[in-house]
Amino acid sequence: MCRSTCRATEVIGLQFELMQPSPNDGETEQECSVELQTRLSMARERVNTLVRADAERCREVNELQGRVMSLERELCSHREKATEAEAKASEFRARLVRAHVLRERLSTELQQLKQELLLHDTKKK
Repeated sequence: MCRSTCRATEVIGLQFELMQPSPNDGETEQECSVELQTRLSMARERVNTLVRADAERCREVNELQGRVMSLERELCSHREKATEAEAKASEFRARLVRAHVLRERLSTELQQLKQELLLHDTKKK
């Protein structure tokens, strides 16, 4: 069960309250007993309320821990996908650089061939 420091102080407060003498000193033993029973019953109800609240907090903490774990798994998945995407982008950039180099080489060869054709045509004339 989840316990916090405020729970201990609340229980101590209840114990202190139960140990306080009754304000009516002229009561009979029967009346005093009834009052103590009433105070004890109220204290038990407050303790039960605190226990239920503590159990609810524990349930919420467990749910939040589960949610955190789920989000951490999702984060790992997104990181893996991002790493894969970065690798693909890097590969694409490398292919693009090679394609530009090849295009430049082909452009240069094309210019040379055009010049050779022009020279060849001028020699024929």
